[in-house]
Amino acid sequence: EDVSTEGRAARQAEREAVAVASNEAKAKHALDDACRRSELAQAALRESEDALGEVEARAAEAGGIAARAQNIVDELRADKQDDATAFAEKNVEAWRAKAATDDARALELREKRDELAVQFEANEVRRRVAEDAYAA
Repeated sequence: EDVSTEGRAARQAEREAVAVASNEAKAKHALDDACRRSELAQAALRESEDALGEVEARAAEAGGIAARAQNIVDELRADKQDDATAFAEKNVEAWRAKAATDDARALELREKRDELAVQFEANEVRRRVAEDAYAA
C-alpha cells in the first residue's frame, strides 16, 4: 500500500509538473504575443506621428507662402498694376487652397494618431499583464 501511495503521489506530482510547464509555456506565448502587438502598435503610432509632422509642416509652409504672396498682391495693388495683381491673387488663392487641404489632411492624421495611441496604450496594458502572469 505504501508503494501504491508513493506511486500515486509521484504520478500526481508529475501531472502537476506538466501542468505548471504547460501554464508557463502558455504565459510565455501570451507575453511574446503581447510584446509583438505592442511593438507593432508603437511602430504604427510613430509612422502616424511622422506623417502628421510632415503634413503640418507642409501646411505651415503653404500658409507662409500665401501670406508672402498676399503681401506682393498688396504692393502690386498699391502700385496700380492691375494685370499683375490679378495673376498674383490667383497665386495667393492656390497657396491658401494648398494650406487648407494640408490642414484638413492633418486633422485626419491627428484623429488616426489618437486612435493609434489608444490602441498602443491598450496593448501596453496587455503586455504588462502578460509580464506579470509570466513572472508569477
